[in-house]
Amino acid sequence: MRPKPHEHPHLLKTILPQPHPLPIHTYSHPNLLKQSTQNFHCQIPKTHTIIKDITPFQTHLFPPPYPNLTQQIITHLPNQNLYPINSSSHSLHSNQIPQPQITNNLFNNIHPPTILFIHDPHHSTIHLSNTPNSLHTIIPTLKQQAYHFLTLPQLFHIPYPKN
Repeated sequence: MRPKPHEHPHLLKTILPQPHPLPIHTYSHPNLLKQSTQNFHCQIPKTHTIIKDITPFQTHLFPPPYPNLTQQIITHLPNQNLYPINSSSHSLHSNQIPQPQITNNLFNNIHPPTILFIHDPHHSTIHLSNTPNSLHTIIPTLKQQAYHFLTLPQLFHIPYPKN
């Protein structure tokens, strides 16, 4: 979920019936390599509260922004009942690049097993629809190459209330 989930409660409600989990990101999408641990600890509870006010679920999956994690943050995640999930391929969505380039960025880094980070197109200042639109090419191509798709809880055997 993008920054400030309270600005997009309709997205949370749209995600709920889907078979994939709802991960927690951060409240303001900071680069965690440049943030204090204290700031990180403020980001998560704020986001958890907003999500819980809108949905009946509390998520335990944490894909970090950009995706960047420090060992110090990884050490603190279990205290917040979170599993760190990092990607092996990232769409570089923040660069507002064209859809074919996003697709190439992802394909150039895909190898079994791969975790893709694909953001929703909702952002307050930039247009990101090229990122999810690239899935119309990526998913069929990967299926033709015999890739299988799993949710993060399935892949990592993490309990998740929607499974």
